[in-house]
Amino acid sequence: MVGHTNWVRSATFSPDARLISTGGDDKNVIVWNSETKAEITRFNDHAGVVFHSAFHPDGTTLASCSEDKKVKLFDIRAKRIIQHYDAHNNAVYKIAFHPSGSYLLSASADA
Repeated sequence: MVGHTNWVRSATFSPDARLISTGGDDKNVIVWNSETKAEITRFNDHAGVVFHSAFHPDGTTLASCSEDKKVKLFDIRAKRIIQHYDAHNNAVYKIAFHPSGSYLLSASADA
């Protein structure tokens, strides 16, 4: 799978394993078809390195976090950003959805 122009920092399977999300130093989040390896969509809404992404348990939403201190949510079907959070004062390195999908955790260098 070729699509990023710099280091890839994360790779994550969707809950049903049909999709893969990658994020990296080129500030992009790319969603791929895991079977065909084809790029489905690309989100370039971050202003810094994308450190991690996580699929919502229902597989229709993707969250990403970045050096730009932001957490963003994307609708994969509509191929657009649906929410963004300015909840941190430093880079956000990790995110995770609760299995119910009702909560999203984020870990940042701001402690």
